[in-house]
Amino acid sequence: MKKVTYLLFAIVLLISFSSCRKKEEAKKNTPDISLAQETGENKTADDADVNILNDQAQTLGGAKKTATLEFPSGTIITRNITTSNAGKDTTWIVTIDFGNSTNGLYCAFDGLHRKGKIIYHLTEMDDTQTITGNATFENYYIGKNKADIKREGTIIETYGINGSLQYQYSYQVQNAKMIRPDGKFAVWNSDYIGIWKPDISNPYGGYYEVKGNGNGTNYNSASYEYAIDQQNPFIYQNTCIHPTKGMMVLTDKTNNKNYTFDYNTGNCNTVNVTVDGQTQSMNIGLR
Repeated sequence: MKKVTYLLFAIVLLISFSSCRKKEEAKKNTPDISLAQETGENKTADDADVNILNDQAQTLGGAKKTATLEFPSGTIITRNITTSNAGKDTTWIVTIDFGNSTNGLYCAFDGLHRKGKIIYHLTEMDDTQTITGNATFENYYIGKNKADIKREGTIIETYGINGSLQYQYSYQVQNAKMIRPDGKFAVWNSDYIGIWKPDISNPYGGYYEVKGNGNGTNYNSASYEYAIDQQNPFIYQNTCIHPTKGMMVLTDKTNNKNYTFDYNTGNCNTVNVTVDGQTQSMNIGLR
């Protein structure tokens, strides 16, 4: 009887060991997509702040002291506006203040907490009906559960009608930097151009078609560059802050790896990332 018991125990032990080994091998064979995750986080931060800036540019007319973000949000932010005229051009200086509470102000439109200020200089050139904007950050922090990641850098934007009579905007992110509480930081620069594609049958429809590229260094000092696929540009719709369609290739120059981002998932908050022949679904945004 003891021999049978020992035999059964040995079999169970062998099965358990085999199962654990398979799990360890599967984990070992799963490619690391941390660089892809971090690049996606930085892109999300850019998209969110550009949406905030766009909202301010579109609601300057009444020079209100408060504004509700339209993408969508019940968040009320305080903004101070200074207006000056120089010839035909009009310049606004908009201070968007998220306060300085410990956890930061929760913003429903992207689910992040924010604190600090965005200083936004806008100039409307009367002869061309073009608006240019330059945004910088003052003690500005963002984060998922609390605003604890410091954001630095400059965003430069231009809005107007292009030569094909299409509404177009472009933005550059210069010397961007995200600093985590542990002191590690990521830096990047990027350049995008978007064209509005209206839906004739639906005045509230339409989308932005966006192309662009960027480069930087992640929190572990890995150098990278990325470019949106020219044949599969990003598609931004009013229903989602992230791309709902499009593809992008990210190149890890330090470790010689290529990551393909496929946003054609049908889900606003996920993207499929392929590296080393394996595809994983990744949540978009800060973790």
